[in-house]
Amino acid sequence: MQPGSRPFWMTAALGAGLIAVSLGAGFAAFLLAIFATNQIHFWAHAERRPPLVARLQRRGLILSPRHHANHHQPGYASTYCITSGWMNGVMDSQRLWDGCERIVAALGVPRALDEESLQEEP
Repeated sequence: MQPGSRPFWMTAALGAGLIAVSLGAGFAAFLLAIFATNQIHFWAHAERRPPLVARLQRRGLILSPRHHANHHQPGYASTYCITSGWMNGVMDSQRLWDGCERIVAALGVPRALDEESLQEEP
C-alpha cells in the first residue's frame, strides 16, 4: 500500500458513514418540517398567537387565519397548502387537489367532507 492511501474497506466504511449521517440529517430535517407545518396550521386556527407569529402572518411569510379561512369555505376543495399558502393559486389553477382526490377515491377511500354529509343533521 502506498503512503497516504487507505484500504478499500476503510474508504467504503467512511463513505457509508457519511451517507448514514446525511440520511439521518435529512430525515431529521423532514421531521422538523412536518412539525413546523403542523404548528403553522395550528396558529392559523388559533385565536391568540405569539406576537412574532402574528407579525409573520401579517407579512404573508406563514399561513394567516384570513388566508386559511378560504380552505374552510363550502366545497372544501381548494387552498390545501398549510405552511405559507404561497402555492395555493398555482395548485388550485392546475386543479392538482381535484386530481389527488380522484386518485384517492379510485383507491376506495371516501371523501371525508362532501356537500351531502355537510347538509345532514348530526
